Amino acid sequence: MPSLPIRMPQLGESAAEATVREWLIDIGETVNVDQDLLEVETEKSVLTVTAPATGTLVSQEIASGTSCAVGGVLGHLEVDAESAMRAAPTEGRSKDSAAPPPKYVSEHAPRGVNSGEHLPVPAKAAGMGYFSPRLRARMSEYGLRSDDLNAIRGSGRAGRVSVNDLERFLEQVESSNTSPASPMRIAVADSMRRSWNRPLATIAMECSMDALMEHRRTIPGRPSATVYGIRALAKALSEDDQPACRLVGDRLVHPDSINIAIAIEVDSGVVNPVLERPAECSFAELVEHYDAAFAAGQERRAINAQASAVATVSNYGTFNIIWATPVPLPDQSLILGMGAVRNVPDWDPREKAWGRRRAAELTLTFDHRIADGGHAGRLLKRIIDLLEHPGKLE
Repeated sequence: MPSLPIRMPQLGESAAEATVREWLIDIGETVNVDQDLLEVETEKSVLTVTAPATGTLVSQEIASGTSCAVGGVLGHLEVDAESAMRAAPTEGRSKDSAAPPPKYVSEHAPRGVNSGEHLPVPAKAAGMGYFSPRLRARMSEYGLRSDDLNAIRGSGRAGRVSVNDLERFLEQVESSNTSPASPMRIAVADSMRRSWNRPLATIAMECSMDALMEHRRTIPGRPSATVYGIRALAKALSEDDQPACRLVGDRLVHPDSINIAIAIEVDSGVVNPVLERPAECSFAELVEHYDAAFAAGQERRAINAQASAVATVSNYGTFNIIWATPVPLPDQSLILGMGAVRNVPDWDPREKAWGRRRAAELTLTFDHRIADGGHAGRLLKRIIDLLEHPGKLE
């Protein structure tokens, strides 16, 4: 009697393979057309593969726990000649698939060797965009994330990274000169990964710093530009808190209070102590709170452990950096960056002569889901207005 292959059907555009979870029928059992034969698991769901015809299961080519490419042979049915002819036109397709198969990648795309040799991977599953369940399992064993595999050149179909590619890559890593990342470095890396899961945008404006530099002479302790930035950002957000909201589902969650964090470099990372309600205290009190938070941050001591910030101020100008795009923390929607103060040319129309003034570039990186460019621009303009007229900050 004819033998009819049971093939892994196309399980969606993004699935290039699936893992056999369990065979529901034993070898030698008789099955009817469309009867469930086995369960397979993709990265998104568990599905069943049905019998393409009535017959007897004579082989199970793929064992439980083993992955199989779309179109690969899972097993064989022994059927009569008439059933074999009826199943031939649709063999290898799922029972719900009446449409033509999806478009595939070019024949020039790189190919690997697996049980689906004659069926290329759908274009949408090409390259680093797709990780098989088996590969994901291996990544989980090693504690790896998808971005850890960015350096791997895939040898599978359409440039996919295979388990063998991963093993070779790890062998190269083991033979390289490595050092353990500190817990702080790991925490920062994880925070940045989560932050980049949303659309972030950055805008910038120049801020004149002459008035601020003169004003700080009148304040005991001569507070740094960072303190002014904290105060200005907090006051601006107190007037309009939407840019500081968090988007949860279809709702904007407004902050209960405007708390601001500061970015402080420590060994192997950055800490972000929080200043509570910096727009509501006196300027002298703010300077005291800032000094205490800065000292605690450098010593990695927790202060206000229960307080959460809506935004952060990062004064990268202390490293003589003029312009940068700091990344807001995952639970915050924006971060204000302050560049180095420098002398810039300044035209005096009354004297009809060139002079100079002190200025700094300010950047605002924000969650584009929360605010558009215009809204963010008005916020940054308001911050600069407060910094250029520091008397408004008292």
